[in-house]
This record gives sequence, C-alpha cells and structure tokens, in this order.
Amino acid sequence: MKKNVAVILAGGVGSRLGLSTPKQFFKVAGKMVVEHTIDTFESNPHIHEIAIVSNPFYISDFESIIIKNGWKKVKKILKGGQERYHSSLSAIKAYEDTDVNLIFHDAVRPLVSQRILNDVIAALETYKAIDVAMPATDTIIQVNDRFIQEIPDRSKLMRCLLYTSPSPRDRQKSRMPSSA
Repeated sequence: MKKNVAVILAGGVGSRLGLSTPKQFFKVAGKMVVEHTIDTFESNPHIHEIAIVSNPFYISDFESIIIKNGWKKVKKILKGGQERYHSSLSAIKAYEDTDVNLIFHDAVRPLVSQRILNDVIAALETYKAIDVAMPATDTIIQVNDRFIQEIPDRSKLMRCLLYTSPSPRDRQKSRMPSSA
C-alpha cells in the first residue's frame, strides 16, 4: 500500500491582495490559517506524511510553527517556485524516487473535511489522480485588452479544492519507452 503524502502549498506571498503578510499567516480563531490546515491533515489517520512547500523567505517561520505545534507528520519543508505549478513540481521531484500518493492542498483552505480526505484516499485505490471540485459561485469574466468579452456560464465552472497527482513512480513508468 502506498503512503499518502499531503503536500501543503504555502508559497504565496500575498502579492495579489497587496498585503505585506501572506494569507496563510493570518490568525483566525486563535491560530494561523496554515495551522488549521495542517492540523486537518495531521489528524487524519490515512495521511502518513506532510510536506510543506514554502517561499524560501518563510522556511524558518515554518520550522518554528512545526515545533510550536508538535506536528509529527511534517517531514519536509520544500522551496516553492515563482508560480503554483513550480511549487507542485518541487514536491513531485522531492518524492520522485518513492511510491507515494501526493495529495496537494492550498494552505489557505483550512476547511477541507475529514470525509473529503478519506474519500480521496479511498478513490486513490482505484484511480491514479483525483480532483475535488465544487460549483463556482463567483461571476467570472473573460477579458481582452481590459474589456469584457464574455461571461462564462457558471453552471459549467467548478472550483478545485484539492487534487492529487499520479505518483512520481507512475509518472516515470508512463515515460519509459515500451520494450515492444
């Protein structure tokens, strides 16, 4: 059975909101948002390990937060990249020599439920990759040169809450040339 590794994507720096402090470090109900998020994964019996992907500037902050909370499952703090996909790739590369399920989750979405985590982990026994999505409620606009071109039908849009990736070993197998 593969180990389940939660990858907490915490590399944001708050630039889109123009903030001096990244959202994951805001306090809500007495704890930072990222603490609530990691607590959810730390308490799930099917999550074997947690990796945090951070902006390099905040790695020492995460080291202190891990010690303060006494988390046992956090095994790696990885350097994130310029964009989210760079950060995801950092985690994929960190586990490329292991046969694990990587479960990616955004640090600023602390309200993922244990039921969703358990359902995702159960589904990984059948499928190589899972996306958890819910209907979009925001009005999304498509623009061209700052002018609205289209307003997509919201009933056809979903927001991704959590996703998995084929294991790094599965990725390698799919790249291997066939012997036929």
